[in-house]
Amino acid sequence: MNPLKELTAGLPIAQAQVIAKGPLLEATLLAAGPSRNGTYYPVATLQEAAPRFAGVRCYCDHDPDTPAGQRSVADLAGRVEEAWFEGDRIRGRIRLSATQGTLATLVAEGLAGDLSITALGTARLAKEGDRLYRVVERIHTPLSVDFVTEAAAGGRIERILRESVAWNRALELLEEELEWPAEQKQREATLRWLLG
Repeated sequence: MNPLKELTAGLPIAQAQVIAKGPLLEATLLAAGPSRNGTYYPVATLQEAAPRFAGVRCYCDHDPDTPAGQRSVADLAGRVEEAWFEGDRIRGRIRLSATQGTLATLVAEGLAGDLSITALGTARLAKEGDRLYRVVERIHTPLSVDFVTEAAAGGRIERILRESVAWNRALELLEEELEWPAEQKQREATLRWLLG
């Protein structure tokens, strides 16, 4: 028997989604300056565009052959819940889908976590020394923030803010049943070891 199905049976979809939320991650979505792929992102451009990244979907890998609005649900990893400008970068909180356990594990292990954007915008060509750059003047429509092997413009998961709702509920149930040391870090380490 699937405990998630038991918990969500007969609930309106909005309530069932709350129970099934995946981990919340904090990240740099895009950093100002030159990228590895020949694009230059000015600070002012990112500052103006940052709020538009809230609500954008996150996918596993870029798919250059398919427009972002037509991507497969099989590639869907999560959504940017909020986005803001800080320092010289667009930062945000990404909620991974509860179905993305493998990706969440790779992020927690430090094996994955680079991010790259797909967006519609305006740019001009500029030359600096021997290098030709596309200087982004405006990001009109962010289409996606994707998990990639190697980021070109500083996108990176920086920390896990919260584990999944299911993980937190498992911790609560264990704490109710067992006596735990007062120290929170020791308690979490013990629980992680128990749940393996």
